[in-house]
Amino acid sequence: MKSHPTGDGACGHAPHGRWGGREIGASAAAMVRASTQPPGWRTEGSVDLGRPGWLAGGVQKRGLMSDDPYRHHPGLRGKIRPAAESVFRTLDVADFDARAVAAGMPADWRTPDDQREAARAAFLQERRGRDLWVFAYGSLMWDPGVDFTEVRRAFTPVYARSFCLVDQGGRGSAAQPGLQLALDEGAGCEGLAFRIDAAVLDGETFVLWRREMIAPAYRPVMLPLETGPGPIEALGFVADHGTEHIVTGIPMAEKARMIASASGFLGSNFDYLAGTRAQLAGLGVSDPYVDDLYARVMALRG
Repeated sequence: MKSHPTGDGACGHAPHGRWGGREIGASAAAMVRASTQPPGWRTEGSVDLGRPGWLAGGVQKRGLMSDDPYRHHPGLRGKIRPAAESVFRTLDVADFDARAVAAGMPADWRTPDDQREAARAAFLQERRGRDLWVFAYGSLMWDPGVDFTEVRRAFTPVYARSFCLVDQGGRGSAAQPGLQLALDEGAGCEGLAFRIDAAVLDGETFVLWRREMIAPAYRPVMLPLETGPGPIEALGFVADHGTEHIVTGIPMAEKARMIASASGFLGSNFDYLAGTRAQLAGLGVSDPYVDDLYARVMALRG
């Protein structure tokens, strides 16, 4: 059974348990998704799960600088880490291997490089020669790790953020599993969409696949998105229900207990949740689900 560390208590839980009929194995997840310091933008406030307010005005006019990646949203400038400064550009997979094994995970915790690359090639087979939009809902929003030519605020009506990715390495352990974010079926999710130029598609998707598809947890799908300038279709990494790492049906109270005390070699699960919430607030994204979970964890922590 493979584990997967990347980057959500006092659960006193055995490493095997059941929520909603799915059994947790010795899996973890998302070793490379635990990005960092919050920026700042506006605080969240709305509890409306419907479409975000910025869509209410309909299609927006294009900015004067058509070659400016931030032409639609100048306020995002300085809030998204440049690709050249991202650790994901030069990610040392061997280092993660060593840290995972040291944490008690099996040597084959991740997807073999050749399998991952074959899957990427298959995905790109009919998309070469065209720009590719990528939907970001978590750390990709503030640290995409790729060069992009355009960014838009985006909304998908058929998926939502969910702490359903079980982590027994990066932000948790076998004795106290943690949880990380995934994109799962739901009432909608606000995020960002980045456009990758066709000329650099191969190199940039290599970086993306090494980060998001490092171990079984996600599946790449094309999602319909709503944006101010108009609808688009974008690549999204969504929860793969065919893998043991994704566990749905965990009650919110149980999620809070797990996150409140879990920690791994990437740090505490609480820091991951708090950092995610702060980053979303900094980008002006309101998510009542994340706010609710944060409030529950804070109550447990006193």
